[in-house]
Amino acid sequence: MKIVRLIIIYLLVFFSISCNQLNRVLKSNDLERKYKTAIYYYQAKDYDKAILVFEDLIPSLIGDKRSELVQFYFSYCHYYEELYTSSAHYFSSFYKSYGRSQYAEEALFMSAKSLFKDIPIYTLDQSNTLTTIEAFQNFIDTYPNSSYKQECNENIETLQVNLAKKAFEIAYQYEKLGRFESAVVAFSNFQLDFPGSQLREEAEYHKFFNQYRAAELSIDSKKKGRIEKALKYYYSFIERYKDSEYLKKAQSYFIQMRKELERIQ
Repeated sequence: MKIVRLIIIYLLVFFSISCNQLNRVLKSNDLERKYKTAIYYYQAKDYDKAILVFEDLIPSLIGDKRSELVQFYFSYCHYYEELYTSSAHYFSSFYKSYGRSQYAEEALFMSAKSLFKDIPIYTLDQSNTLTTIEAFQNFIDTYPNSSYKQECNENIETLQVNLAKKAFEIAYQYEKLGRFESAVVAFSNFQLDFPGSQLREEAEYHKFFNQYRAAELSIDSKKKGRIEKALKYYYSFIERYKDSEYLKKAQSYFIQMRKELERIQ
C-alpha cells in the first residue's frame, strides 16, 4: 500500500510540474522557446500538449520559415490523436498553402487517409465515402508515380466494397419489408452500379425472387406480365450461375410460376 501511495504521489507531482511547465510556455512571449517546446512534445509523442503549443504558436509564425514544419506537425498531431476530421482539414490546408513543399505530396495523401480513417462501418451512413474516393483519386491523378499509389488503390477498393454492401443491404431491406417491386428496382440498380461486386450472384437471385413475389401477390390482370418478367430474370440467373447455391430455390419458384401461368392462360 505504501508503494502504491508513493507512486500516486509521484505521478501527481510529476503531472503538476508538467502542467506548470506547459502553462509557463504558453504564457511566454519567447517564440523560440515555444517552437522548441512544441517540437519536443511532438517528438516525445505527447501530441495533446504539442497541439496546444503549436496552436498558440502558428499565428505568431506567419511569414516565418518555421511555419511550414509547425503546420505539418500540427496536422500530424491531430491524426495521431485520432481527430481525423481535423487532421484531414489541416493536411488539406497545408497542401493548399505549401503546394511546392517537400511535404506537399505526403500532406495531400494524409488528407485523404484521414478521411478514410473517419469512414464508419458499411452498415452506417456512407455519405462521406464518395468524397473520400474522390480524394484518393485526386491524389493519384496529382502524383501518378507516388509510393502511396498502391495504398490509395487498396483503400479505394475497400470503400467501393463498403458502398456495394450498403447498397445491397438497402435493397434487401425492401425485400424484408415486403416491398418487392422496390426491391427489384434496388437490386437492378445494384447490378448496374457494382458489376464487379462479389455480391452480384446473390443480387441476381434476389432480383428474380422479388419479381416472383411481386407476381405471386398480384391480381390476375397484372399477374401474367409480372410472371413473364420473373421468368426472364430466372433464365438470366440460371444462365450465369449454373452452380449457384440458390439454384434449387429458384427452380422451385420457376415450377410454381409455370403452373400459375398455365392457370391464367
